[in-house]
Amino acid sequence: MRRAIAVLTLVVVGCGGGVSLDGYYAEIEAASQAFDAATEPLTAGVDLDSDIAAMAESVDPNDPDQVARFLEDATTLAKAQTDDVLAESGVAAAAFVQRLSEVDAPEEVATEHAAAVERGEALVAEIPRIRAEIDAAATLEDFADALSASPIGRLSEEFSAACRDLQAIADGEGITVDLGCG
Repeated sequence: MRRAIAVLTLVVVGCGGGVSLDGYYAEIEAASQAFDAATEPLTAGVDLDSDIAAMAESVDPNDPDQVARFLEDATTLAKAQTDDVLAESGVAAAAFVQRLSEVDAPEEVATEHAAAVERGEALVAEIPRIRAEIDAAATLEDFADALSASPIGRLSEEFSAACRDLQAIADGEGITVDLGCG
């Protein structure tokens, strides 16, 4: 009887396990698609350079008051558009990373999955900081300085690289999936 229980236990443990590699990638792809669907509309129609150029067309460069007003309006526009995109993409990124963190990664991708979650969390944590820096910018120069000083570009690239690592494993395993790593 003990032997039967031991065999039954081994069978149950052996068959139970976590999600399969195919199942894992299906979950990750679904999370990626949800993120893409949430963020795609955020930048549609947003072209800050064109918007500022259009504002500049009506400014007389020889009129200091018009130039000052233009610079103030351009700064306000740059801050508002960027903050809107960061706020909404931050919500979507946080939901995406949370969803990733809840996926039970198979052993074959556990290290890469953990790296993706860690890098995603770092990126999400930076968004409120850069939003605060942008909000504090008084001029276009301050705005540009805040963006260039922020590690958000590097963090975004690191998160994308972790995604590409997961994509490479899927490709190597012959799993047809598009994680949209950018």
